[in-house]
Amino acid sequence: MLNVSVDGGGTKINVVVFDERHELLGFGHGGGVNRRYDTKENVCSNIANAMEKAMLNIKSKTIDNMYCAMVAGYDFFLETMSNLGYSIIRFVPMPEGYAYLLAGGLVQAGFVAMSGTGSSVVYCNGKDNYYRYGGYGIMIGDEGSGAWIGTRGINAALRCIIGWGVETTLVDRLYEYLDADRDVKDLLPYLYPHNVCTRTLFANFARVVGEEADKNDPVAMEIVREAGRLMALQTVAAVGNHAKDAESIGIYACGGAWKCSGLMYDSFKEHVYSAYPYARCHRGKFEPVLGGVIQSMIENDIEPDSSWLSGEYGMFEV
Repeated sequence: MLNVSVDGGGTKINVVVFDERHELLGFGHGGGVNRRYDTKENVCSNIANAMEKAMLNIKSKTIDNMYCAMVAGYDFFLETMSNLGYSIIRFVPMPEGYAYLLAGGLVQAGFVAMSGTGSSVVYCNGKDNYYRYGGYGIMIGDEGSGAWIGTRGINAALRCIIGWGVETTLVDRLYEYLDADRDVKDLLPYLYPHNVCTRTLFANFARVVGEEADKNDPVAMEIVREAGRLMALQTVAAVGNHAKDAESIGIYACGGAWKCSGLMYDSFKEHVYSAYPYARCHRGKFEPVLGGVIQSMIENDIEPDSSWLSGEYGMFEV
Protein backbone atom coordinates (compact mmCIF):
# COMPACT_ATOMS: atom_id res chain seq x y z
CA MET A 1 0.00 0.00 0.00
CA LEU A 2 1.32 3.41 -0.99
CA ASN A 3 0.48 6.38 1.23
CA VAL A 4 1.53 10.02 0.86
CA SER A 5 1.44 12.94 3.29
CA VAL A 6 1.81 16.48 1.96
CA ASP A 7 2.34 19.77 3.77
CA GLY A 8 2.42 22.81 1.51
CA GLY A 9 2.96 26.36 2.73
CA GLY A 10 4.20 29.76 1.70
CA THR A 11 7.91 28.97 1.44
CA LYS A 12 8.03 25.20 0.93
CA ILE A 13 6.22 21.96 0.23
CA ASN A 14 7.21 18.71 1.97
CA VAL A 15 6.13 15.25 0.84
CA VAL A 16 6.49 11.97 2.74
CA VAL A 17 5.76 8.55 1.23
CA PHE A 18 5.09 5.64 3.59
CA ASP A 19 3.75 2.08 3.50
CA GLU A 20 1.00 0.26 5.41
CA ARG A 21 3.40 -0.27 8.33
CA HIS A 22 3.97 3.50 8.38
CA GLU A 23 7.61 3.02 7.45
CA LEU A 24 9.26 5.80 5.45
CA LEU A 25 9.67 5.09 1.73
CA GLY A 26 10.64 8.51 0.40
CA PHE A 27 10.81 12.23 1.05
CA GLY A 28 10.78 15.27 -1.21
CA HIS A 29 10.62 19.01 -0.85
CA GLY A 30 10.21 22.06 -3.06
CA GLY A 31 9.50 25.78 -2.97
CA GLY A 32 6.35 27.55 -1.81
CA VAL A 33 2.87 26.67 -3.06
CA ASN A 34 0.79 29.66 -1.97
CA ARG A 35 -0.90 30.92 -5.14
CA ARG A 36 -1.72 34.23 -3.48
CA TYR A 37 1.98 35.06 -3.62
CA ASP A 38 3.33 33.01 -6.52
CA THR A 39 2.42 32.15 -10.10
CA LYS A 40 0.49 29.06 -11.10
CA GLU A 41 3.49 27.87 -13.10
CA ASN A 42 5.88 28.16 -10.16
CA VAL A 43 3.50 26.39 -7.79
CA CYS A 44 2.99 23.53 -10.27
CA SER A 45 6.75 23.23 -10.70
CA ASN A 46 7.34 23.15 -6.94
CA ILE A 47 4.73 20.42 -6.46
CA ALA A 48 6.23 18.40 -9.32
CA ASN A 49 9.78 18.71 -7.95
CA ALA A 50 8.74 17.60 -4.47
CA MET A 51 6.78 14.61 -5.77
CA GLU A 52 9.60 13.57 -8.10
CA LYS A 53 12.09 13.47 -5.21
CA ALA A 54 9.69 11.65 -2.89
CA MET A 55 8.78 9.00 -5.49
CA LEU A 56 12.32 8.59 -6.83
CA ASN A 57 12.61 4.88 -5.98
CA ILE A 58 8.92 4.03 -6.38
CA LYS A 59 7.61 2.77 -9.71
CA SER A 60 3.87 2.96 -9.07
CA LYS A 61 1.95 6.18 -9.68
CA THR A 62 -1.15 4.92 -7.89
CA ILE A 63 -1.50 6.39 -4.40
CA ASP A 64 -3.84 4.52 -2.06
CA ASN A 65 -4.18 7.27 0.56
CA MET A 66 -3.08 10.87 0.20
CA TYR A 67 -3.22 13.15 3.26
CA CYS A 68 -2.90 16.77 2.29
CA ALA A 69 -2.56 20.07 4.15
CA MET A 70 -2.19 22.58 1.36
CA VAL A 71 -2.55 26.35 1.01
CA ALA A 72 -2.58 26.05 -2.79
CA GLY A 73 -6.16 24.77 -2.72
CA TYR A 74 -7.17 21.13 -2.96
CA ASP A 75 -8.79 21.32 -6.41
CA PHE A 76 -5.70 22.93 -7.88
CA PHE A 77 -3.44 20.40 -6.17
CA LEU A 78 -5.49 17.43 -7.42
CA GLU A 79 -5.48 18.86 -10.93
CA THR A 80 -1.70 19.18 -10.79
CA MET A 81 -1.32 15.62 -9.50
CA SER A 82 -3.52 14.34 -12.33
CA ASN A 83 -1.45 16.25 -14.88
CA LEU A 84 1.67 14.61 -13.42
CA GLY A 85 0.13 11.20 -14.08
CA TYR A 86 -0.81 10.21 -10.52
CA SER A 87 -3.95 8.29 -9.64
CA ILE A 88 -5.26 8.90 -6.11
CA ILE A 89 -7.68 6.31 -4.73
CA ARG A 90 -8.47 8.12 -1.46
CA PHE A 91 -7.82 11.80 -0.81
CA VAL A 92 -7.93 13.10 2.77
CA PRO A 93 -7.89 16.91 3.11
CA MET A 94 -6.24 17.99 6.35
CA PRO A 95 -6.84 21.44 7.87
CA GLU A 96 -3.41 23.00 8.28
CA GLY A 97 -3.79 23.57 12.01
CA TYR A 98 -4.94 19.99 12.58
CA ALA A 99 -1.87 18.63 10.78
CA TYR A 100 0.30 20.87 12.95
CA LEU A 101 -1.48 19.64 16.10
CA LEU A 102 -1.08 15.96 15.21
CA ALA A 103 2.60 16.34 14.37
CA GLY A 104 3.37 18.88 17.06
CA GLY A 105 1.65 17.23 20.00
CA LEU A 106 0.50 13.77 18.84
CA VAL A 107 -2.96 14.83 20.01
CA GLN A 108 -6.25 15.61 18.25
CA ALA A 109 -7.48 18.40 20.53
CA GLY A 110 -5.85 21.61 21.66
CA PHE A 111 -4.58 24.97 20.50
CA VAL A 112 -1.88 25.57 17.92
CA ALA A 113 0.05 28.84 17.73
CA MET A 114 1.26 28.57 14.14
CA SER A 115 4.10 30.85 13.14
CA GLY A 116 5.74 30.03 9.84
CA THR A 117 5.87 32.29 6.82
CA GLY A 118 2.47 33.52 7.97
CA SER A 119 0.74 33.08 11.31
CA SER A 120 -2.55 32.12 12.88
CA VAL A 121 -3.92 30.45 15.99
CA VAL A 122 -6.09 27.36 15.67
CA TYR A 123 -8.34 25.45 18.03
CA CYS A 124 -9.04 21.83 17.09
CA ASN A 125 -11.22 19.19 18.68
CA GLY A 126 -10.74 16.50 16.08
CA LYS A 127 -10.23 16.93 12.34
CA ASP A 128 -13.69 18.31 11.62
CA ASN A 129 -14.08 20.65 14.62
CA TYR A 130 -11.69 23.39 13.62
CA TYR A 131 -11.51 27.13 14.27
CA ARG A 132 -8.84 29.47 12.93
CA TYR A 133 -7.97 32.97 14.07
CA GLY A 134 -5.82 35.31 11.99
CA GLY A 135 -3.86 34.27 8.93
CA TYR A 136 -4.86 37.25 6.80
CA GLY A 137 -1.50 37.88 5.15
CA ILE A 138 1.42 40.14 5.97
CA MET A 139 -0.15 43.27 4.46
CA ILE A 140 -2.90 43.37 7.09
CA GLY A 141 -2.02 40.69 9.63
CA ASP A 142 0.18 37.62 10.23
CA GLU A 143 1.48 39.24 13.42
CA GLY A 144 4.36 37.31 14.94
CA SER A 145 5.06 35.33 11.76
CA GLY A 146 8.34 34.79 9.96
CA ALA A 147 7.32 37.42 7.42
CA TRP A 148 6.45 39.82 10.25
CA ILE A 149 9.81 39.25 11.96
CA GLY A 150 11.72 39.51 8.71
CA THR A 151 10.07 42.71 7.52
CA ARG A 152 10.62 44.40 10.86
CA GLY A 153 14.24 43.34 10.87
CA ILE A 154 14.74 44.74 7.38
CA ASN A 155 12.89 47.91 8.33
CA ALA A 156 15.11 48.41 11.39
CA ALA A 157 18.23 47.97 9.28
CA LEU A 158 17.00 50.40 6.61
CA ARG A 159 16.19 53.05 9.21
CA CYS A 160 19.70 52.76 10.57
CA ILE A 161 21.21 53.00 7.08
CA ILE A 162 19.23 56.16 6.33
CA GLY A 163 20.25 57.66 9.65
CA TRP A 164 17.11 57.81 11.78
CA GLY A 165 17.12 54.35 13.34
CA VAL A 166 18.78 52.71 16.31
CA GLU A 167 22.20 51.17 15.71
CA THR A 168 21.89 47.47 15.01
CA THR A 169 24.01 44.63 13.71
CA LEU A 170 21.12 43.87 11.36
CA VAL A 171 22.60 46.45 8.96
CA ASP A 172 25.65 44.34 8.15
CA ARG A 173 23.56 41.19 8.08
CA LEU A 174 21.10 42.75 5.62
CA TYR A 175 23.86 43.68 3.18
CA GLU A 176 25.22 40.15 3.52
CA TYR A 177 21.75 38.63 3.09
CA LEU A 178 21.08 40.62 -0.07
CA ASP A 179 24.61 40.05 -1.39
CA ALA A 180 25.00 43.82 -1.81
CA ASP A 181 28.16 45.89 -1.46
CA ARG A 182 28.35 47.84 1.78
CA ASP A 183 28.54 51.20 -0.04
CA VAL A 184 25.21 50.64 -1.84
CA LYS A 185 22.58 53.01 -0.42
CA ASP A 186 19.63 52.22 -2.68
CA LEU A 187 18.63 48.68 -1.80
CA LEU A 188 15.30 48.74 -3.65
CA PRO A 189 16.51 46.57 -6.56
CA TYR A 190 17.79 44.01 -4.07
CA LEU A 191 14.62 43.97 -1.97
CA TYR A 192 12.31 43.83 -4.99
CA PRO A 193 14.17 41.82 -7.64
CA HIS A 194 12.55 42.10 -11.06
CA ASN A 195 10.21 44.71 -9.51
CA VAL A 196 8.39 41.92 -7.64
CA CYS A 197 7.50 41.89 -3.94
CA THR A 198 8.43 38.42 -2.69
CA ARG A 199 7.20 37.47 0.75
CA THR A 200 9.71 34.63 0.89
CA LEU A 201 12.66 37.03 0.72
CA PHE A 202 11.31 38.96 3.70
CA ALA A 203 10.26 35.88 5.69
CA ASN A 204 13.62 34.16 5.35
CA PHE A 205 15.32 37.16 6.98
CA ALA A 206 13.60 36.12 10.23
CA ARG A 207 16.36 33.55 10.70
CA VAL A 208 18.94 36.35 10.56
CA VAL A 209 16.97 38.45 13.06
CA GLY A 210 16.88 35.47 15.39
CA GLU A 211 20.61 34.90 15.10
CA GLU A 212 21.35 38.51 16.01
CA ALA A 213 18.86 38.35 18.87
CA ASP A 214 20.76 35.38 20.27
CA LYS A 215 23.92 37.51 20.04
CA ASN A 216 22.18 40.13 22.21
CA ASP A 217 21.54 42.81 19.59
CA PRO A 218 18.89 44.94 21.38
CA VAL A 219 16.91 45.74 18.22
CA ALA A 220 16.71 42.12 17.12
CA MET A 221 15.87 40.98 20.65
CA GLU A 222 12.97 43.41 20.84
CA ILE A 223 11.60 42.20 17.49
CA VAL A 224 11.54 38.50 18.42
CA ARG A 225 10.16 39.20 21.90
CA GLU A 226 7.37 41.26 20.37
CA ALA A 227 6.65 38.43 17.92
CA GLY A 228 6.20 36.07 20.87
CA ARG A 229 3.96 38.56 22.65
CA LEU A 230 1.74 39.01 19.59
CA MET A 231 1.39 35.26 19.13
CA ALA A 232 0.44 35.04 22.81
CA LEU A 233 -2.23 37.73 22.51
CA GLN A 234 -3.86 35.84 19.64
CA THR A 235 -3.65 32.57 21.57
CA VAL A 236 -5.16 34.08 24.72
CA ALA A 237 -8.07 35.39 22.64
CA ALA A 238 -8.66 31.94 21.12
CA VAL A 239 -8.52 30.26 24.55
CA GLY A 240 -11.04 32.78 25.83
CA ASN A 241 -13.45 31.76 23.09
CA HIS A 242 -13.15 28.00 23.57
CA ALA A 243 -11.61 26.92 26.87
CA LYS A 244 -11.36 29.75 29.38
CA ASP A 245 -12.98 27.61 32.09
CA ALA A 246 -11.07 24.41 31.30
CA GLU A 247 -8.94 22.90 34.07
CA SER A 248 -6.08 22.27 31.66
CA ILE A 249 -5.24 23.76 28.28
CA GLY A 250 -2.75 22.28 25.82
CA ILE A 251 -1.06 24.87 23.59
CA TYR A 252 1.48 23.88 20.94
CA ALA A 253 3.86 26.37 19.32
CA CYS A 254 4.49 25.07 15.81
CA GLY A 255 6.05 26.41 12.62
CA GLY A 256 9.44 27.47 11.35
CA ALA A 257 9.46 30.99 12.81
CA TRP A 258 9.68 29.59 16.34
CA LYS A 259 13.13 28.26 15.46
CA CYS A 260 14.59 31.73 14.91
CA SER A 261 15.26 32.40 18.61
CA GLY A 262 14.34 30.93 21.98
CA LEU A 263 13.50 34.46 23.12
CA MET A 264 10.34 34.35 21.03
CA TYR A 265 9.02 31.24 22.79
CA ASP A 266 10.04 32.56 26.22
CA SER A 267 8.09 35.77 25.58
CA PHE A 268 5.13 33.75 24.31
CA LYS A 269 4.98 31.57 27.42
CA GLU A 270 5.33 34.55 29.75
CA HIS A 271 2.31 36.30 28.29
CA VAL A 272 0.17 33.16 27.96
CA TYR A 273 0.81 32.11 31.55
CA SER A 274 0.04 35.59 32.83
CA ALA A 275 -3.49 35.18 31.42
CA TYR A 276 -3.94 31.42 31.97
CA PRO A 277 -1.54 30.09 34.63
CA TYR A 278 -2.96 26.57 34.28
CA ALA A 279 -2.23 26.39 30.56
CA ARG A 280 0.54 24.10 29.34
CA CYS A 281 2.68 25.37 26.48
CA HIS A 282 4.73 22.96 24.40
CA ARG A 283 7.07 23.20 21.43
CA GLY A 284 6.00 21.09 18.47
CA LYS A 285 7.63 17.64 18.28
CA PHE A 286 7.65 17.01 14.53
CA GLU A 287 7.27 18.87 11.24
CA PRO A 288 3.62 19.09 10.10
CA VAL A 289 4.21 16.82 7.10
CA LEU A 290 4.01 13.94 9.59
CA GLY A 291 0.42 14.91 10.32
CA GLY A 292 -0.75 12.57 7.57
CA VAL A 293 1.33 9.70 8.91
CA ILE A 294 -0.14 10.15 12.38
CA GLN A 295 -3.69 10.50 11.00
CA SER A 296 -3.20 7.19 9.19
CA MET A 297 -2.09 5.60 12.47
CA ILE A 298 -5.20 6.90 14.22
CA GLU A 299 -7.43 5.56 11.42
CA ASN A 300 -5.81 2.14 11.90
CA ASP A 301 -6.20 2.21 15.71
CA ILE A 302 -2.46 2.57 16.25
CA GLU A 303 -1.39 4.79 19.14
CA PRO A 304 1.18 7.30 17.82
CA ASP A 305 4.44 6.65 19.63
CA SER A 306 6.92 9.52 19.88
CA SER A 307 9.93 7.21 20.31
CA TRP A 308 9.07 5.11 17.27
CA LEU A 309 8.42 8.19 15.16
CA SER A 310 11.76 9.66 16.24
CA GLY A 311 13.50 6.50 15.09
CA GLU A 312 11.71 6.21 11.75
CA TYR A 313 11.24 9.92 11.01
CA GLY A 314 14.05 11.54 12.99
CA MET A 315 14.83 13.93 10.15
CA PHE A 316 11.47 15.60 10.82
CA GLU A 317 11.99 16.28 14.53
CA VAL A 318 11.79 19.96 15.38
